[in-house]
Amino acid sequence: MRKFCVRCGAEVPEVIDGLCPNCLLHEGKVFTLPKEIKITTCSLCGSIKVGNKWVSDIPIEDYVRKIIASSMVVHRDVRNVSVEAGIEGGTVVARVRGSLGRTTVESDFIIKLSVGKVLCPQCIKIKGNYFEALVQIRSIFEFRDIFKDHILNNILNSNLFSRYISGVELLREGIDVKVINQGMARKLSSSLVSTYGGYTTSSWMDAGFSSGRKRSKLTISTRLLGLMPCDIVLFKGSPAIVHSLGGEVVKFKLLTSGELVKLHIPRMSLDEVKLLNRNSYELLNAKVVNLVNDKVVVKDLGRGLVFELPLTDKVGVGSKVKLLIYGGNAYMISTRSE
Repeated sequence: MRKFCVRCGAEVPEVIDGLCPNCLLHEGKVFTLPKEIKITTCSLCGSIKVGNKWVSDIPIEDYVRKIIASSMVVHRDVRNVSVEAGIEGGTVVARVRGSLGRTTVESDFIIKLSVGKVLCPQCIKIKGNYFEALVQIRSIFEFRDIFKDHILNNILNSNLFSRYISGVELLREGIDVKVINQGMARKLSSSLVSTYGGYTTSSWMDAGFSSGRKRSKLTISTRLLGLMPCDIVLFKGSPAIVHSLGGEVVKFKLLTSGELVKLHIPRMSLDEVKLLNRNSYELLNAKVVNLVNDKVVVKDLGRGLVFELPLTDKVGVGSKVKLLIYGGNAYMISTRSE
């Protein structure tokens, strides 16, 4: 049987509700989208309010696309619907596609976008200097500026932790970090110990009453070692390099023998390890020029001096190494030790 569209009169393979797919689309009976989309975002952190929750890990375009997909009305015979959406100024430009029988149909829409800006509950707490936990960061060795800067950069540039910090106080003896969530404070402390080596202890402080319930604030004492990989130390009087550290363990590589020594940080004696001041030694660029039995011949690339030293690491002729000059003696540091 021949089929004709009652609107345009065209003979088509199929008609739906008396119309061909193009006319059905033209009359707005395929896709019906909202005229306006209203969303609420945080003016400080940019998170989006989704129902009764604030979500920070969803781009606004993705959220708008989800709103369109969930609110639009689609003709009962349309299948394989897809939505594309972009934001241009105060409008959403959307394109909707689908299959109507054997025909692919698509339509473009311009939708008004209203964005309300408020502060989310988390940012209200941050601006109000509110905190539920205090992370006290201290170090076993001297709290050097380079160590402090490394920790601050780690914390403040972290997408995970920075959004939960309401205050940072720099002290001579360390750093105090105010965190608005106790669970996140524990994660922050654990992350610092995992990265820099150390251990933690916790205590509670009475914070009064709220809604008739007693509240307490958590204090996490985060005791970090205070050393960094490649620091030069004396281990029981012999030069060594910090090989690795993390958790409650630090490993030193003895430059006299190449031996790795592992220490448990909470039980480590400061009589065993001394951090060398940078002014007390020289660290020079050098190259391996020969290997003789258990000796390595190393040339200082700056002054051309040649040293015959114990072979304490796997190196080959031509390998670039460092020379440590300390106490009138020279020691080789393989770049694999750095």
